[in-house]
Amino acid sequence: MEAAHADGGWLATAVELASPAPRSTLYRAPMPPQPLPPESVEREIRRRIRSNGGNVSLAKRSLGDAGVGALLACARGELGGWLTALNLSDNGVAAGGCAQLAAWLGGGGGALASLNLSGNAVGARGAEALAAMLRSNRTLATLNLGACSVGDEGGAALAAALSENATLRALNLRRAGLGAAAAAAFAAALAQTNSDGRPSCALAALNLAGNGLEEAGALAAITQSMLAIRDCAVGHEMRRQAALEGGACRLGGSRLMSADAGAGEADGATVARHVAAGVAGLTHLDLRKCSFGEPACRAIAEALEATPALTRVTLDEGQVTSLPAALVARIATTAALHELRRCCAVGEGGCYLNDRALGDHGSAAIARELRSPGCSGGVRDLALHYNSIGAGGAAELAEALKLSSCGVTELTLYSNPLGVEGVELVAAALCENASVTAIDLGSSGMADGGACCVAAMLRSNRSLTDLHLDYNGIGEGGGAEIAAALESNTTLLNMWLHGNEVGAAGSAISGALARNQGLAPRRLAAAHQRLALQAVLADAGLNLPAQCAAVLLEFAAADATERFEHQGWAWRRMQHSVRAICDVAAAEGSAVSGADVRDFLRLHRNKG
Repeated sequence: MEAAHADGGWLATAVELASPAPRSTLYRAPMPPQPLPPESVEREIRRRIRSNGGNVSLAKRSLGDAGVGALLACARGELGGWLTALNLSDNGVAAGGCAQLAAWLGGGGGALASLNLSGNAVGARGAEALAAMLRSNRTLATLNLGACSVGDEGGAALAAALSENATLRALNLRRAGLGAAAAAAFAAALAQTNSDGRPSCALAALNLAGNGLEEAGALAAITQSMLAIRDCAVGHEMRRQAALEGGACRLGGSRLMSADAGAGEADGATVARHVAAGVAGLTHLDLRKCSFGEPACRAIAEALEATPALTRVTLDEGQVTSLPAALVARIATTAALHELRRCCAVGEGGCYLNDRALGDHGSAAIARELRSPGCSGGVRDLALHYNSIGAGGAAELAEALKLSSCGVTELTLYSNPLGVEGVELVAAALCENASVTAIDLGSSGMADGGACCVAAMLRSNRSLTDLHLDYNGIGEGGGAEIAAALESNTTLLNMWLHGNEVGAAGSAISGALARNQGLAPRRLAAAHQRLALQAVLADAGLNLPAQCAAVLLEFAAADATERFEHQGWAWRRMQHSVRAICDVAAAEGSAVSGADVRDFLRLHRNKG
């Protein structure tokens, strides 16, 4: 199968070419980075920018101070505006190269936001040059000086510069040769505050591991200061996002939130404190991808209950499945109730509570709120789809729909597992309800049993005009029941039945709906007539007694229906009648009774 070369290599035969060896046996280790001479630096930077954008890595290329000088010659030209992240780790850069970098960054430094100098011989002198740069630089957010032999002197210089820098967010001094003196300098710098009591340092992450400070207990004061700074940074970020994103704040995946579960609990407690204290403009808190466990989420739930302005909290699927169901329901329900109460208070009309994992517990709380006096008639369009509402939640919603004070006109329950029992309860409530004009029961699992309940409702309901029953597994039997019910129903105008197999009943249903749609203009004519007369009364500038206005509208409805059926829609006659009544009311000082108006209208119509 194989033949040997004279040099000891191997020659593949035709059989081997047809059946190549597994990829793992063909793997070739990448070549280590080669030294980059100064004259090749510009070409390499251009190549990196073309492939990686502004993130340029020249790690382990043996640049030295001379290579840094060549790099900065490019950075001061057209390429400087492209550089956003620069990795110069393990390059033999000493204090001279650091001084060159500091001079460039201190003078503006283009748009560089991240600089990695780890593994270089920065030393105390190089650290002092970089510290001086931090006092004037306003772009650098991350500085890595790990394993750079900074020492106490260099560490103290960096610490002193922190209070004068407003942009550096992360500083890595891991294994940098720091001692107790540097730790004390950092503790003092981090403890400084502004006149308003906020930390003067913008640093959010400080890595001092590997310096032997843990055993000496020198990190205690630094840890406390960093927690205070982090708390301030989280609050600032929540306020910033709420202002820029229309009230929404998403913390997951940000540099402020730790991916570690242990640190995530502390992050969650910080978020809870800010929620309880109140974040201006915050209405939606998105916690997806946050490593918050049960204690943190419980603290957020408690803070949420005292924060009515916060009307939505979003959890990801992993959090929903890992947290106790009662805690998830508590968070979702509290936020949904805040939103419902807000809509009722401002009279917004539409309240959209879909995709909130409310379940039966949450939907029952929503239904109870709808029955409260404070929510009477405040919501017209209520969206509850995709909320895992079953028969239990449907029972509570049905009780709310039965009340005459319920002003809901459009109700969306799409994609909730109501089942036959839940649909039966809602349909029974609609037999008593006179306000709902549109309801979406699609994908609710009603099948033929639920369709029969809907058909029974259609025989008595006279307010419903739009009905969604799509994707419910309704067969020919359920379709036949609905078609029979529509024979006596003249108000339903639209029905969605796609995703069902109703058979021949579909034609009968379509015919009944077409008939109802032909009758609709007559009812609309009466409604338009009443609106027109109300406009005339308003234009006349007279406030007629309520009984007079009621009589006018009564005659308007009858006149519009009669004229539409027999003589066409000539409502101008009634308009003249109203103006005549207004003239009489003005002459008599508005001393016109309802009986006077009724007699005048009858006389005027008989003359016409």
